[in-house]
Amino acid sequence: MSLTERSAEYLHLGSGPDYRDGWTNVDVNEDADPDVVADLTKPWDFASDDVRVIEAHHVVEHLEDRAAFFVEAAKALRPNGILRITVPLGSNFDTDSDHVAPRWTWRTPEQFSRAHRRQWDPDIPLELVHREVDVWLGGPLSPASPLLRLAAQRWPDWASSRCYAGELTAVFRRCDK
Repeated sequence: MSLTERSAEYLHLGSGPDYRDGWTNVDVNEDADPDVVADLTKPWDFASDDVRVIEAHHVVEHLEDRAAFFVEAAKALRPNGILRITVPLGSNFDTDSDHVAPRWTWRTPEQFSRAHRRQWDPDIPLELVHREVDVWLGGPLSPASPLLRLAAQRWPDWASSRCYAGELTAVFRRCDK
């Protein structure tokens, strides 16, 4: 089934085993039993301006052409639609052999936000509205992790580029084209 054949108000990209009721679950791996099997490295096969929310948890770091992902997401979103991505930081990035360099940092999402666009960047009609880091040392539940999390709240740029392990979440809104 292609995305054009079903409503895609809520799109869950890279769903894997995290199947969400009420969402259109999309994965490249048909063994994950998603609603739609799709390769996100190719143009997305559904109507523009259709999606209210796109969630991509640990997906974007697997894509070589990150700008193409953000262009396709912006096309799919309706005006003021939300794109929420989460990517690994530190050793979490390094542990998966199919993660594509470069690593993400606190500032990486700015490259895909119209307000931070440089002349040579693609004009992607997205605005970065929120980002946060969650970092840990020796595992999310280790005794040192709460102190590291406090430091990350105060200095997220430092934490995202020097942390042992963690995640960066960025939320974008589609702005007028």
